[in-house]
Amino acid sequence: MPPSQTIQFFFITGVCLLAIISYKKKSLNRSGAFASVLIGAIISLGLSLYGLVLLASFFLTSTILGKKIEGRQNTGRNSIPFEEKGETRDASQVFANGGVSAILALLFLITKETFLITAFIGSLAAATSDTWASTIGKTSKQTPRVIFTNRKVLVGQSGGTTALGNIAGILGSTVIVIIAFSMQGMIVDFFFPWWIALFLIFAGYLGQVIDAMAGSKFQGLYKCRTCGELTERRRHCDQATILVKGYSWITNDRVNDLCTLSGAVIGGIIGYIYFL
Repeated sequence: MPPSQTIQFFFITGVCLLAIISYKKKSLNRSGAFASVLIGAIISLGLSLYGLVLLASFFLTSTILGKKIEGRQNTGRNSIPFEEKGETRDASQVFANGGVSAILALLFLITKETFLITAFIGSLAAATSDTWASTIGKTSKQTPRVIFTNRKVLVGQSGGTTALGNIAGILGSTVIVIIAFSMQGMIVDFFFPWWIALFLIFAGYLGQVIDAMAGSKFQGLYKCRTCGELTERRRHCDQATILVKGYSWITNDRVNDLCTLSGAVIGGIIGYIYFL
């Protein structure tokens, strides 16, 4: 095989190994592992090592944080987690966080439009910002509140924010952008100054804010028929729950789709204006 194909082979092999390890460690279930291989392979083809390092930075930091903080969340009187899904990611969660970035990598492979790279960075910065904010925010002693309305919500409820969570969100976006900034030159003719990096950090954080706003307004929230607790789960205490807010088809995964898409759009606009 030509050298470029050999390199791609090793990159994709690395993606497969990481997926297998993550499956063994229960960070991914079987569908999540297959989805991560697909996304990793597409990003490898489109953005090579540059894209893979950013993807791995999101996944590894988010997984480590999730494992460290797992079990500290408010699980309610019946020890049933508030969230619909746990720390083991399935295919829907993987696509929600990495699907947009994979599409952008594929578009870059086809068009070579430079602004797609800043859109890619914005998408992963938003995914990291949102994951760090929600994961670290659960450890805050402050009661979560809905952004702009200041209404109190339960720990883990979509749309709830804390000062600690917001700081974590900014840091998560910053980490991705700093890594992207430090690897400039790995893709031909792609360089951006420090002030563009600041805008991209803002793009990632704003994606997380949009996620919180959409989650508080539109994501389905349910009430248990037996114990009366609010939950994102459609079954609680072995009973079907009652939808009390939002739409049943808008889950946390769909809200995360909006988060990563928002970061991509803002990052893409920033890049398009700069590289015009």
